[in-house]
Amino acid sequence: MKKSVPSTGHMYDFDNMQEAMLSIRAFSDDWAEEVNKGFDFAISIFQELDEAISNGHIPHSADIKKQDHGVA
Repeated sequence: MKKSVPSTGHMYDFDNMQEAMLSIRAFSDDWAEEVNKGFDFAISIFQELDEAISNGHIPHSADIKKQDHGVA
């Protein structure tokens, strides 16, 4: 993972890599349902934002930047 990110990857440096890997693998599948709920919620938020931008209810960031720089 560390080699795949466009940075130094220091966040993937651990004092004891083996222990860190085992602790992640020890998570129970009981958490999977809760994690999926969180992802579903985040996806829903982004879909609502996309719809609001598409319908003109929220200005697109490019339009805001044009306004900030006085571009019509």
